[in-house]
Order: sequence, then C-alpha cells, then structure tokens
Amino acid sequence: MKGIWSAAALWGMMVSPLMADPLCNHPDGWVVSMGWVYLKNAGVVGSAELDTAAVRAERLASEPLGGGRYRQVYHVTYPRPGKPPLELITLHVASDTECSETAITAWQVSATYRDEAAGDTTD
Repeated sequence: MKGIWSAAALWGMMVSPLMADPLCNHPDGWVVSMGWVYLKNAGVVGSAELDTAAVRAERLASEPLGGGRYRQVYHVTYPRPGKPPLELITLHVASDTECSETAITAWQVSATYRDEAAGDTTD
C-alpha cells in the first residue's frame, strides 16, 4: 500500500508543474483568435487572409498571480501569402482551466531589429 501512495505522490509531482502553468498557444485558441479579431476590427486584415494552420503563438512569459491564475504574454505571428506576416504581442490572464479569464490586450509589432552579423537569426 505504501508503494501505491509513493507512486501516486511521484506522479503528482511530475504532472502538477504541467497543469499549473496553462499553455494557450493553440492556433484555434483564445490568444490567436482574439488577436485576429482585433486586427480585423481595426481594418488591418480580412477574414480570408487567416490560415490557422500556419499561425504561430509563442509564450514569452507566464507570471503566477495566485488562486490558479497567470498573467501571460505571447508573441503571435500570422503569415500572409505574398505579404509580410502580421505580428502581435498579447497580454491576458489565464487560469488552470481556462485561457480566456480576461480579454487580451494586443500590440502590433511594426518592426523587428536583429543583429544578423552576431548570428542572431531567431524567428
């Protein structure tokens, strides 16, 4: 019986970090969808321009707020055929069970600067 409890405790320690910090970067998820809605409402894009399969959302930060809530920052890239991609930085609050605890705030990236000579070629 002691072995079962030890195994359960070990499993809980391994899984709890994964559950404690929600990942809200799904192409059809809250962050990507709401960012696109903001771009559409601002007249930047039309509905037909979105290819959800090609959208990338990378979590840049996740700050625990307590009570199972996290302030999260994402870099979202919307590729567009024949045009430069659109990029947003988004901020929102997620919980252990829900990515849409709050509306997102989005900032459109207007330029990206890199030091190509130093080998900084990250996308």
